[in-house]
Amino acid sequence: KERTADTWKGNQDRYSSNFDTFLKDEFKKKLFKPTAGHNDIRILPPSSVWADYGHYGLTIYRHTNIGPRRGAFLCHNHPISLPNGQELVQGRQHNKCPVCVQNDLAQKAGNKKLSSQLYAKPGCIVWMIDRNAMEKGPQLWIMPATKVDKEILLRAYDAKRQKALPVDHPEQGYDVSFEMNQQQTPEGNFPNYSGINLDREPSPIHQDPSKLGKYLEFIEQFPLPSVLKYHDPSYIIQELDGADAPVSGEEKATSEAEID
Repeated sequence: KERTADTWKGNQDRYSSNFDTFLKDEFKKKLFKPTAGHNDIRILPPSSVWADYGHYGLTIYRHTNIGPRRGAFLCHNHPISLPNGQELVQGRQHNKCPVCVQNDLAQKAGNKKLSSQLYAKPGCIVWMIDRNAMEKGPQLWIMPATKVDKEILLRAYDAKRQKALPVDHPEQGYDVSFEMNQQQTPEGNFPNYSGINLDREPSPIHQDPSKLGKYLEFIEQFPLPSVLKYHDPSYIIQELDGADAPVSGEEKATSEAEID
């Protein structure tokens, strides 16, 4: 029986997406990958769903490099919520994170190498535009917490005058530039970020008002909380149990890890 082109493409995609991630399947291909060397981006503002969150991105804690498929899972012990306590991402089971349980056991056993792999890593997920690939439209980026997100915040805030630059403002915001290079460590290669800078002058997300409007419509249609998912703890336990010697501490670093 003759197979369609879509079937052929689907068979191909299985090899490139056979891993677990906290992004819903339809958004996996929207993930931004910084290029080696210089990068210029623009952070998009929050949608109305989470406008009261207080930041341009959502702070997430995730466990990476879990199980034989090196999956990445949101930590159930860290809520993603508004200041009033309303959780933005459904499916979290409070204090029932099996990876944190394994991490506690590794710490009690003095296995620092395993604990360094299992702990919940912070990050900041944003919708953004790659200034060097505008045709791709809005993309998702999981910023390293201290190497990028914190550095942007430091440069955006003027402590002397107690004023802040509205980095993510649609029309009066600021582009962000940085350098990314791979750094070799005994555990593997990690993306390392440096030279975080903000433009000296504000600018709109796009000079064309109609295209600017389309960007804003997109992030309103697909707010950040809607792209994330919690895996059921029982499923994560299966992945942990299926790992090759899950308490050996011999696992390699995940491609999502970063040097904080």
